[in-house]
Amino acid sequence: MSTLVRRGLGLGAYGASRRIGLVRAEVRVGALGGRRRWRADANGRWAPPSDGAIVSVIWVVGEARVVPHEGPVLEPSTFVGLSPRLARIAACVLPGRPVVDLGTDHALVPVALLLAEVVPRVVAIDRSATVIAATRTRVRDLPLAERLELVVGDRLDAGGPVDAATAVLAGFGGDAIIRALDRGPLDGISRLVLQPQLDLARVRRYLPRRGLTLVDEHLCEDRGRFYVVMVAEPASPAPIGAHSLDLADVLYGPHLRRRGGEVFRRYLAAERQRTKSAKAAAVAAHVDATQLRELDARLAVIARLWVEL
Repeated sequence: MSTLVRRGLGLGAYGASRRIGLVRAEVRVGALGGRRRWRADANGRWAPPSDGAIVSVIWVVGEARVVPHEGPVLEPSTFVGLSPRLARIAACVLPGRPVVDLGTDHALVPVALLLAEVVPRVVAIDRSATVIAATRTRVRDLPLAERLELVVGDRLDAGGPVDAATAVLAGFGGDAIIRALDRGPLDGISRLVLQPQLDLARVRRYLPRRGLTLVDEHLCEDRGRFYVVMVAEPASPAPIGAHSLDLADVLYGPHLRRRGGEVFRRYLAAERQRTKSAKAAAVAAHVDATQLRELDARLAVIARLWVEL
């Protein structure tokens, strides 16, 4: 059995406990330090592919298969073992460069990135010492060597001076993300991948004040819920400037509006229902008129965007 297959067993053990049953990685042979993936030929024998070839590596519990693949390296479909939300987050990092993941939880995104050889190393940070200890146990049999550093903390520099091109902050509230960005440091970081669970409008308003440009957004549907993944970069020229965001942009994202699509339509429908319910509750609670005006303004924006679709 080849080394690659034996390493697949390690991922299977990890997946059995964290629902990563399989991970597909698209890598260019010879990239990231020249490590080669082996593939089975027509007779089932393992052989190294040629330099520059694009291959898709699929780990399954107990085995690893490698098949030729054409297409972009960083698409959510690259990470088939992750949920749609986590796969989209992973697909937004800068390939070939280090990553710091703040609020990593069980390090699902860092592990997938490293096993796919999309990035050379990741510093994964979480404030829970219990979670970090459990994750360290789960990944110890994976072929990650010194490429994954697990750190207890709540700052981007908890593991020391930040040496990363991409910073991932995902899965917590917008206010928490803003506090983490305020603490920084952001020097040397070329891209931020943000996935706030709440207060998306607050994050969009905050970014220009922090010297960051919202260069892209992605909407994904995962187990009946909608998630927005934001990509921000420092001092990056972009068609959406700091002073060109209207209320619709702030509430529902300039890039999401431009892209549209069926998922965005379903997202707007869910937002309309949620806002109507919030207004009914506010009326029943006799809240002040300011809050009701804000909810009415949101409903008006949704109605306008619906017509634009």
